[in-house]
Amino acid sequence: MENFIVPIEIFSQDGSRSVTIEALLDTRICFTCLPSSLLHGLGIVPSRQIQSALPDGSIVADEIGEALVKLDGVETHTIVLFDDDATTARLGHHTLTGALLKFDPVSRRLVPVRALRPTRLLVG
Repeated sequence: MENFIVPIEIFSQDGSRSVTIEALLDTRICFTCLPSSLLHGLGIVPSRQIQSALPDGSIVADEIGEALVKLDGVETHTIVLFDDDATTARLGHHTLTGALLKFDPVSRRLVPVRALRPTRLLVG
């Protein structure tokens, strides 16, 4: 897939301010990766530490937290990874799924999708 840049607005923890940045769409990664300094500056704090696998197979410890973001007009709470090495913010598939959006490679834009849910089981 060619590079696709998405503007993403990240809101402060108290919702009083926000910052809009450009993020590279990368559906190979789970969580949206943002610079730690940006997240801390918005009052967003890590809630836990996870282990992440790098492309070379090595394992690293990462901090994650929750943020309110807006992309393509849709606000959603999402998990963000605090990335000390972030030279480019990356938009992961968890955020896209939460916003009910997907990338359409033909139109080269984000498009809405419907949520899937199980059917109700009829009992008796």
